[in-house]
Amino acid sequence: MIDYQKAREKFAQLKDSDFAKVVDETEKQFPLKFSQLMTHVENQNHWEISYYAVHIRESYAFIFHDTELNTLCHKIEEAANVRDFDRVNEVAEMLKACSVKFLQQLAEIKKQLHAENE
Repeated sequence: MIDYQKAREKFAQLKDSDFAKVVDETEKQFPLKFSQLMTHVENQNHWEISYYAVHIRESYAFIFHDTELNTLCHKIEEAANVRDFDRVNEVAEMLKACSVKFLQQLAEIKKQLHAENE
């Protein structure tokens, strides 16, 4: 779950309109990176699973203080590193649900930012 207050504090120097641009870009890029991760899960490419899990964790979970997304990315990375593809698939299913929530929360943040700027 996104911690909006912590994310907003991290970007305190940005105007709301600039923070909204960060949210917009995340809404565009996150699904692409997540799709790439899932493709590599399907193909059981452990190197790429680790790469995209780290990318998602550092680029999105960290920025928006989403501890659930962070934890699941870490778990899938660990499973990929030891080539435990049963665990990779198990965590991937949890990540799918988490990614939907993440995008829904981004949409809510976007609405909130637009409401605050009106």
